[in-house]
Parts: sequence; structure tokens; C-alpha cells
Amino acid sequence: MGPIGHVGVALPVAYAAKLNLPVAFVCALLPDLVDKPLWALGIGAPRYIAHTLLFLLLVAAAFSLWKKVYGLSALLGGLSHLLVDWLGGGSPIPWFYPFTSYDFPTREFDPSSFFSNLFSALEYNFTLPRVGRELIWIAVMLGVVFLCLRLHHWYIRRRKQRG
Repeated sequence: MGPIGHVGVALPVAYAAKLNLPVAFVCALLPDLVDKPLWALGIGAPRYIAHTLLFLLLVAAAFSLWKKVYGLSALLGGLSHLLVDWLGGGSPIPWFYPFTSYDFPTREFDPSSFFSNLFSALEYNFTLPRVGRELIWIAVMLGVVFLCLRLHHWYIRRRKQRG
């Protein structure tokens, strides 16, 4: 999934949960902002260190030292990124790395191709068919979130009426 899909899923959920939107925004993009440049440098894979639960928990803990709501926002943003990548397919998510072994593809670092590798990864995320698929994902995910919120609201209202 590209940046539009990651932000498009994380922000509405963070808004509905009354969390901090800028922190959720940054943390929804953070795994790719860390792993894609590392991959362009020849380190790891496109989904590497920042696509793990350990990284997610460390980032959320760092934000929660600032404010607890920031920690929850970071957790939601990062978790939504991992879940959307997992549901979207592609290369596997190394959820439990470094505690579990994963086979990461290796490649040689070529300084002359660093920017072309980085730009090709960015260009891949912004092709028109890919953006269209991400917009459909966003619509579906928002529909599911909306239905869950409506069911929760209905359940709370019904519970108050009974007792």
C-alpha cells in the first residue's frame, strides 16, 4: 500500500477515536519513511526493521513519554500501516523480527543507483491504477469503521434504555 492508503485509513480512525491526527499521520507513514531509504541503500528489504511490532511499540512508547494520547495515536498509526500492508499483500511483514527469523532479499548497494532505486519505489506507489486501488481500499475500510461505530453507538444507547 502507498502513502495515500496508509494515511487514508489511519486518519479517519484516529479522528473517530479522538486521537492526535498529526502523530497518527506521521506514524502511519513512518515504517516506509524508514525502510524504503534503507532498502535503497542496500540494507534489508522494502519491509524491514520499521515494519515490526517491536519498532511500533518503541515509537509508541517514545510518544507516550510526551503525552499518553500521543502514544495511543502513534500506536494506531503504526498498527494501521502494518495491517494495511498485511492485507494488501506483497512482501511479507516481519511482525516479530528480530525474535523470529525472516528471509529478507539481499542486494548490493550501488551509490550511482541510490536515487533511481528510491524514486522507482516512490513512483511505484503513485501510479494511477495503484492510487485508484488505494482509494477503493480507503472507502471500504471507512465503511467498515463507520458500521462498527454505528453498531457500538446503537449498543450503548440500547443498554442505557434497558437499565
